[in-house]
Amino acid sequence: TGYPLVNQVKIAPEQEWVKRIWEMSERTLRLCMHETHEDCPYYEQLQYILDTRLQMQFTYTLGGDTRMGRRTIFDFHASLLPDGILQSRYPCTMPQVIPCFALQWIGMLSDYLQQTGDLDLVRRYRPTMEAVLDWFKGKSGLVENLGYWEFFDWPDQWGRGFGQPNAAVDEGVSTAENLVYVHFLKMAAALMEQLGHTQDAGFYRQERSELLKNIQKLCWNPERKLYREGPTTEEYSQHAQFYAVLNDLVVGDEAVDLMRRTIRDKSLVQATFPLQFDLFRAMEKVGLYEETEQLWPLWQSLLGDNLSTVPEVPGNQTRSDCHAWGAELLFEYPNRILGIYPDKPGYERIGIYPHGLFLGQAAGEVPTPKGMVSVRWTHRDGHFSMTADWPAGVPARITLPDGRVIDSDVG
Repeated sequence: TGYPLVNQVKIAPEQEWVKRIWEMSERTLRLCMHETHEDCPYYEQLQYILDTRLQMQFTYTLGGDTRMGRRTIFDFHASLLPDGILQSRYPCTMPQVIPCFALQWIGMLSDYLQQTGDLDLVRRYRPTMEAVLDWFKGKSGLVENLGYWEFFDWPDQWGRGFGQPNAAVDEGVSTAENLVYVHFLKMAAALMEQLGHTQDAGFYRQERSELLKNIQKLCWNPERKLYREGPTTEEYSQHAQFYAVLNDLVVGDEAVDLMRRTIRDKSLVQATFPLQFDLFRAMEKVGLYEETEQLWPLWQSLLGDNLSTVPEVPGNQTRSDCHAWGAELLFEYPNRILGIYPDKPGYERIGIYPHGLFLGQAAGEVPTPKGMVSVRWTHRDGHFSMTADWPAGVPARITLPDGRVIDSDVG
C-alpha cells in the first residue's frame, strides 16, 4: 500500500546512470509516502519537516499533485507549541523540536505558492509563520543557544552532537544556523510583500540586514577566505559557505571562487544528501551549474553498492536504506536539466532554462498546472540546439545557455 502517486514525467536520457538513479529516486519517494510523507518506511515512519519539504517538491514535479502538500502544511501548523515553535515531526505522540526545521515550513509555503499561485493558503498560515520567526527573534545579536535538538546535517564530524554543528555544542552559536535563519527571513519578507504586509516585510528585511552584518564581522576569516562554523570555532563547513552565497554575503567573482573551493576542498565538513539541495542552488546562483557534475558521484556510488533506494546518508554507516530526502534527481532533471519551472507563480508564465550541458543531451516531458511541457536539447562539439513545446495560450520565457532570453506567447 502507499500514496497513489502518479508520475507523469517522462524522461529520455542517453546516460545509463541517469536512468538508474531516476528509477531509484522515484522508488524511494513512493516508499516514503502513505497517509503522510515519511522520513523512512521501515524505522520511524515519521513526517519530518526537512525531509517532507523536499519530498513535497519532488511530488509537485512528478505529477503536479498538491493534495499531500496542503495536508502537510496544515499538519505542521497544527503542531505549533505554546512558545511559538513548530514540532520537527508531526503527527507524533512524542513532541520533538529541531529549530531550523521549523524554518523549513516557511519554505513549504513559498514552494506551494510557486507551484499553485494560491496566495489564500499563505494568507491563512501567516500568523503561524510570524510565530516561528518571533521565536527566533527572541534571541539577541546572533541567534544562539536555541535549545531543543539543534540538528542540522549528518556529516561524520558532527557525530558527537548527533547532527548538531560542533559550534552550536561548544559555544552556542552556529554560523550555518544563523545563515539559514536569515535565508528564511528573506523568503518570509517576500511572502509578506505579496500579502500586502509591506511594513512587516520591511521589519524582516531590517532584521536580516543586521544579522548579516554581524555574521560577516564575527564569522568571516579573511586569511582563509572562508566562514568559520562559529565566531570562535575554527571549523569550516560547506554549509556555511553555500548559505553565505545564497544570502548574498559574497557576490560576483568572489562568490564564484568561494563555491568552486566549497565543492573541491574535501577538508570542509561535507554536506550529506538533504543539504545537497541548497548546495545545488548556490552553484546555480553563481552560474556554476555545469560544475555540479562533480556532485553526482555521491549518487553514482550507490549504483556500485547495488542499492535500489537512496539511503539516509552516503557511505556505509547508514541505518536507513530508504530516505527520500536524497531523491535529488527528481527535482534536478525536470526543473534544471530540462529547465522547466514556474517563471510566475502557478506557471502563469512557464520558464524554460536548460542546464547540465555536461550531459550532452536531455529530453523529457513534465506536467504543469497549465498542461504538459516538453523539452529536448543536445550539446555537441560546442553547439547547442533545443526544441520545446508548451500549452497554447500560455506565455513562456526561454533562457538559452548563452544568456539570451526569448519571450513567447506561442506554445
